Amino acid sequence: MEYLQKYSFNHSNEYDDLVQVQFTQYLNQKYPPKTNHYYDDYFEDMEKERQGWY
Repeated sequence: MEYLQKYSFNHSNEYDDLVQVQFTQYLNQKYPPKTNHYYDDYFEDMEKERQGWY
């Protein structure tokens, strides 16, 4: 981690996704997501109302 912080590394390869999946729990604990995503029914409700306009 120290090396990557010191020398930026922006190259990705075919194994990055696999490693990320394997270490998801650790990564979420060590580096929690900055924003909480949640499901909002507002837009779905608005779309249902628009469908009723026809």
